[in-house]
Amino acid sequence: MHSRPPSYSQPGYSTLLVGAWPDLNDGPAFNLEYEDIPTFTQDDLFTAAHRAGLKTAISAFKLVR
Repeated sequence: MHSRPPSYSQPGYSTLLVGAWPDLNDGPAFNLEYEDIPTFTQDDLFTAAHRAGLKTAISAFKLVR
C-alpha cells in the first residue's frame, strides 16, 4: 500500500480492509474520535472471508511510551 499525504491511521485501515481509497470506501479521510467513526458500507475483506466460510484474525502492536 502507498499512502497519500497526509497519512492517518483510520483511512489506512479502511483502505486495507476495503481495497479502495477513503473517497470511494466511505471511510474517514482523517482520524476521527472513536464515537464518530462511521460503519463501513462497502464490502470488506472480513465479510468476504466469512461468506466463503473462512476464519479471520487481526493482530496489532501498540507502542507504549
